[in-house]
Amino acid sequence: MKPKKVLLDTDIGSDVDDLLALILAVKSPELDIEGVTTVGLDADRRARLAQRILRTLNREDIPVMVGLSRPIVRDPQKVWGPYDGHGIDISNELLKQPLSPLKAIDFLVSKVLEFREEITLITLGPLTNIAIALLVEPCLTKVIRECFIMGGVIQKTLGRSALREYNVSSDPEAANIVFSSRMPMTIVGLDVTLQVPLNRERLMKIGMARSPGAKLAFQAAMNYQERVVMHPWNYLHDPLTVGVAIERSFVKTRKMHIRIETKGSLTDGWVVSDNGSPEDSEAPEVAIEVNSEGFLDFFVERVSSP
Repeated sequence: MKPKKVLLDTDIGSDVDDLLALILAVKSPELDIEGVTTVGLDADRRARLAQRILRTLNREDIPVMVGLSRPIVRDPQKVWGPYDGHGIDISNELLKQPLSPLKAIDFLVSKVLEFREEITLITLGPLTNIAIALLVEPCLTKVIRECFIMGGVIQKTLGRSALREYNVSSDPEAANIVFSSRMPMTIVGLDVTLQVPLNRERLMKIGMARSPGAKLAFQAAMNYQERVVMHPWNYLHDPLTVGVAIERSFVKTRKMHIRIETKGSLTDGWVVSDNGSPEDSEAPEVAIEVNSEGFLDFFVERVSSP
């Protein structure tokens, strides 16, 4: 089967799962990565981290573009901390490497128009870049092949404190533009991704592999578990989204109409959903169940591969 042409939009660096998702995507022959774009506070620094990872994976041919650092109308949330880069040095030689002068929005628009109906978007961070690209070129909704989005809380079973998910709540206006766009999309929410924890046993299996990608994944995840969350697991939010782009059967989905609350004093950033009609072909597919063991086994095997 012909690999999917993929653009991957990420806020890599705030949580280790973006890094693990990039490694999984690069190591997956089902995906042909046309480029990586960064989003969120210090997007240029995130781009350098992405460059560092791609260099380790011997994939410097994949271009990295700096995206937007601020939400559409709000102040950015501070999310970088002392664990920036997950123990990976991005301060020396990479600071001397030039970043692409082409900005993420221009790159996204040009690639989608160049490969009409062939580009798959995978979004792993706030949806600011994607929303602005859709506003700049509304026809993108009709020529994007499909979009896989990590974001939101769909099934409200996590308790009130967990009804907001970072990617959506950090730029609700952008999320609402994207979720309302009617382009083909599959949404993988926090209520599903919290069912795929990478525990220490599985991480040690990755650590026993000899490939540069496996070593990098092990180093970053171990650092994150021991120094940031301080428990022996981390959730594979973004890798699951990449996994669904590779193999849809990892999740069961249902068509739903999605909107994002942008003005509620207590509910700002919440996902408002209702079941869509099965005949509504443009309603988003929303993950409601996940084959946790199947995906976790796949992730460990793929990241550990040569």
